[in-house]
Amino acid sequence: AKRDLPAGRQAFEAALKKDPKFHAARFALARVNVAEGNRDKAMAEITKILEAEPGNQRAILDMAELQTAGGKLDDAIATPDKARRADAKAVNVRLRLVDAYLSKKDGERALVVARETATLTGGTPQSLDALGRAQAAVGDKASAIGTYRQIVAQMPQSGAALQRLAGALLLNDDVAGAKQALLQASRVDPAFAPAQQDYVRLAARDGADAAVAAAKELRENSPSSA
Repeated sequence: AKRDLPAGRQAFEAALKKDPKFHAARFALARVNVAEGNRDKAMAEITKILEAEPGNQRAILDMAELQTAGGKLDDAIATPDKARRADAKAVNVRLRLVDAYLSKKDGERALVVARETATLTGGTPQSLDALGRAQAAVGDKASAIGTYRQIVAQMPQSGAALQRLAGALLLNDDVAGAKQALLQASRVDPAFAPAQQDYVRLAARDGADAAVAAAKELRENSPSSA
């Protein structure tokens, strides 16, 4: 609650007076500043952490997020990119960098970093998701579909993964394939409502009756109705 912010600020500032290197308190103080709408003050706190510990990945990610929120997209790229070049194994800053490049509609650079990250991680779902988004951004639809199929193979019970696959299939105008992926998502992950909503919206392209029929199909295919 906002009424708790002044008390929180007071407590965190007191802790930092005792120990200026108490990063947890400084992170918390930065969050208070964000909650109060003082983004510049939050960035100042994160800067102090980075001055003391340049490789602090949490601080790097928080700074990039603040820069993005403030519309400083070039800085939001430069911050994680510097960390990426300094640490050959820093996964999270690479993922953030992919997002930053995609925010600037720079799919080519996003793809370079996404490929690097997927190789570095051995192809985790998170890194493959970044790769799939970058592939889609440069118009490599077939590769994006293949990448999302890899994620589904790793996480066959994930409605979110199947929904992302459906999105990639739609980019390739494969409406039937997208519907199949979304229907499968509703079966394996019935609590994941976004996939069901997408399925009905996709059916609605053919009219209101088709949307009603799709909603009925989802109910009939639900495990609870089996």
